[in-house]
Amino acid sequence: MSPRDDDARTVGAYAAREVLSSVAAPEVTSLKNGFRIVTEINGRPTVAVGVWIECGSRFENDDNNGVANFLEHMFYRGTGKRSQTQLETDLEKIGARLSSYTSREHTAFFVQCSPKDGTGKRSQTQLETDLEKIGARLSSYTSREHTAFFVQCSPKDVENVVELLADVLRNSKLDEAAMETERNRILREMNEVENDPIEVVFDYLHDAAFQGTPMSKSPYGRSEVIRNLARRDLRKYTDGTYKPFRMVLSAVGDVNHSELSKLAEKHFGDLSDDYTGVPPDVKGIRFTGSEVIHSNIELKKII
Repeated sequence: MSPRDDDARTVGAYAAREVLSSVAAPEVTSLKNGFRIVTEINGRPTVAVGVWIECGSRFENDDNNGVANFLEHMFYRGTGKRSQTQLETDLEKIGARLSSYTSREHTAFFVQCSPKDGTGKRSQTQLETDLEKIGARLSSYTSREHTAFFVQCSPKDVENVVELLADVLRNSKLDEAAMETERNRILREMNEVENDPIEVVFDYLHDAAFQGTPMSKSPYGRSEVIRNLARRDLRKYTDGTYKPFRMVLSAVGDVNHSELSKLAEKHFGDLSDDYTGVPPDVKGIRFTGSEVIHSNIELKKII
């Protein structure tokens, strides 16, 4: 390594320390039921608010692989209070956007200042309308380790956003007609992924690195499971996984930690941490790192 490389590394390390030193330490609070609130002030005039749930393909088995991703899709279809349209309208009114994702180990919902059928409180149309009113958009994603729902909004709309996130997560209708629509959509997405060389390579890479453990399972799941999942399966999964001690309400930006904690107590403080059935079995993770495969297939190119 040349002296110039050493100098560049030194400057880079110094710059990194300078940046990190200006970042405020996050505040963390836990409710009595184990639900956590985390905030960080970064000097920006907006707020990104989200709920992160420790669920994903890592906590699934061969019989329900893909259920977390399926649930993520369903949460956009409306609540008992809002339709999907009302949800989108309410977000748009505050200029926010609701997003989400599910990974192998957790699910996250966060608001990023447009919209997806209903909950127990909202129909799909009402859900979209409520989002549109605040100019927001609901987004999400599912991975092996978590599912996320998130929204970015103005500080004055944080209360509306937290209420909306709670409505989506706690009052989703899981309408059977909407399930069929999402089932077909997920199967199409899976087909697209299977025809994407990069997606395929990384899925096999993960499978090889964590072979024989739940972490090797794809967040998209197995097509035969997706075709057969019923409403009762989704309810069973939420009852066993969406527990307060596995959930975090986080906010970054111009946010008051004490006020957010009060909102969390109001909307999530009554969540039960008891299991009506057997708690999900979480198996250990083992990193293998590689798998040797001998093949005589001729490849035209290597990715």
